Amino acid sequence: MTAITDFYDYVMPHCPGLGKLLAFQSVRSAGIEFCERSLRYRYDHPAIDVVGNTSTYTLTPEASARVCDILSVRYNGTLLDPATDDELDMLWTDWRTVAGSVGYYQGTLAMNAVKLIRTPDVSLTDGLTVVIAQAPVHNTTTFPDWMFERYREGIVAGAFMRLYAMPKKPWSDDGLSVYYGNMFDQAIGRANTDKAQADTRKRLRTTPCFR
Repeated sequence: MTAITDFYDYVMPHCPGLGKLLAFQSVRSAGIEFCERSLRYRYDHPAIDVVGNTSTYTLTPEASARVCDILSVRYNGTLLDPATDDELDMLWTDWRTVAGSVGYYQGTLAMNAVKLIRTPDVSLTDGLTVVIAQAPVHNTTTFPDWMFERYREGIVAGAFMRLYAMPKKPWSDDGLSVYYGNMFDQAIGRANTDKAQADTRKRLRTTPCFR
């Protein structure tokens, strides 16, 4: 793990009078937003045992991380699709109360669990596999090393976006805030491309759609 304070040398010299606490908060907020928007911090969750007549299963992210999205869910090896309550009501009027064959999933408001639908009526060892996107916890003092080594400039740009937008500071500059905000967005876009290419030089392809 890399200490957030390791970003100071890339931020503080450019903002005269900037204190360490504010620099720390700006970098941390930028790093968290980077992960939330790019979904780059992926984690293959250990397989979970499915228990008959139990629909909701807690997700345990890595240390100093939290779940910010559910990327994929497989039940007994089959990839499930997410579904809203309204969509499920059209399929099964009793899906809330009657167990049966699992075909869909939902997340939870706290983003710390996955709910299988319908409620499974059988038990399966390691029957549930989930891939999640993580973000650092809000009180973290460290980032994973790859965030510093691979996306440092983007996260620094996100910190500058916040710092230059602050009013009545020696370093306040709305124009620079917009400039670095665009750089931050571009860095998130590059991270999404890296993810789509599976961290290779694979060409991205588009599929034609005829209406």
